[in-house]
Amino acid sequence: MSFCKTRLSKKIFIFAASLLFLVIVIIGKVYVDRPGEQPAAPAQQSARGLRIQRETGRLVREIYSCGHERLIAGQFAEQQIGMDRAAFEKEVTDYQIEEFGVKQVILARRQALLCDSCKSGEFIGILNGYVSVFAGTPQKPGPMLEATRIPVARLPQSERLKLKNGIPVKDVGERLQILEGLSEYMERE
Repeated sequence: MSFCKTRLSKKIFIFAASLLFLVIVIIGKVYVDRPGEQPAAPAQQSARGLRIQRETGRLVREIYSCGHERLIAGQFAEQQIGMDRAAFEKEVTDYQIEEFGVKQVILARRQALLCDSCKSGEFIGILNGYVSVFAGTPQKPGPMLEATRIPVARLPQSERLKLKNGIPVKDVGERLQILEGLSEYMERE
C-alpha cells in the first residue's frame, strides 16, 4: 500500500512541476511579446543619436525592373559628415534608407529600367514547356521578351539540352534564324 502512495505522490509531483513550468513559459511569452513594455535593445537605444562619420561606408543598391541589382560602395561627401538620419533623409529623397549605422549606411533605389546586362543581351530558353526569348544572359536571366508556340517536348533531345542551358544570341537576325530552325522541327512531324 505504501508503494502505491509513493508512486501516486511521484506522479502528482511530476504533474505539478510540469504545470508550474508551463505557467512560467506562458507568462514569460506574454511579457516578451508585449510591445513597448520591454526596454529598447542597446543597439536601438544608441541608434537615436547616430551621425555619419568619416569612417562610415556608403552602399547604394540600384534595383532594376528586371529584378537584378547593382551595388555601389563609396564614402560620404564632406558636407554629409555629421548628419543624423533625419537630416540625411531630407537630402536623399529619391532613395530609401535601408540601414543607418555607424559602420555603414545602405540606400536603395528602384529603377524602372532594365540593367545593362538585360539591355545588351538576350538568349533563347524555355518557359512553361515552350521556347521563349529572354533578356539578359543564361547565367543572369532577365524578363521574358517573347513567347513562341514551339513546344519543347517536340524537339530533339540535343535541342532541348541547348535550350535548357540557354542559347545566347547576338542580334535580332540570329534570334530569328534560331527560332526558324526550331520551328522547322514542328513542320517535319
